[in-house]
This record gives sequence, C-alpha cells and structure tokens, in this order.
Amino acid sequence: MFNALDGESLGMIGESGSGKTTLGRAIMGLRPLFGGNIALNGVAPGAGKARLPFARAIATGPALLIADEPVSALDVSVQAQILNLLADLRAQTNLAMLFISHDLSVVQHLCDRIAVMCLGRNVEVCTTAQIAAHPCR
Repeated sequence: MFNALDGESLGMIGESGSGKTTLGRAIMGLRPLFGGNIALNGVAPGAGKARLPFARAIATGPALLIADEPVSALDVSVQAQILNLLADLRAQTNLAMLFISHDLSVVQHLCDRIAVMCLGRNVEVCTTAQIAAHPCR
C-alpha cells in the first residue's frame, strides 16, 4: 500500500474514530495489532498533543515521518506555512510521509496518494488526482 523507500507521501483520511491515529501508532510500534484489528485502549479520538514537533522529528534524518493531524488546530495562514515547509522537506530530502488528517483539501495539497479509512478498515487507495475527480465510494 505504501512505499516509504520512494519518498512517497500518503495521506490517510477518514472521520473521527475511523482508526487513522491508531493505525499510525501501530506503524510506529506504539500500539499492538490483535487479530487484524488495532486496539484503541482509551485514547481519545484526535489525541494529537504535540502539533508541531517537526524539527525534532526530522533531526535524526528518518526515512519516514508520520504526521497525525499536525495542522488541524492552526489558522489557515499558518497551515499553509507548515504544509509548504513539509513539501520543501520532502523535495530536499526524499522524506517519505504518512500524513493523517480528516481534511481532504489539506491532504490533497501535500500527498501523492490518499487512503480512506472507515470503521477501522481501509476502503480506498487512489492517487490524489483520482480521488479528487472520481472517489470510489
């Protein structure tokens, strides 16, 4: 589904409670997987406590950045600055990114492909252009 070696940016969208944050945590090894399901264990939906830790996150030169709702609490002008910063970082370093959001317009601005989650399942993966023009569901 996602090739971090190619520096791809995958946006993961879905409604609150669809499993986006939990999947991101499972990818990072912070949440175990049980029988094909990801256990939430009391984490509140949208629980992104640190919104802008990008400098710390990229200081070690990771191959993959997982960003969970990093601009959702920011006004539009600051959102644009952060999104442009992330786009520049990707262009300069070939950094792969999993960008988790509920905002399709933000994801379209930054990502190569988009995965749609619903009720803990991935229901669609398309290029950004395909999902904008012809969503499957």
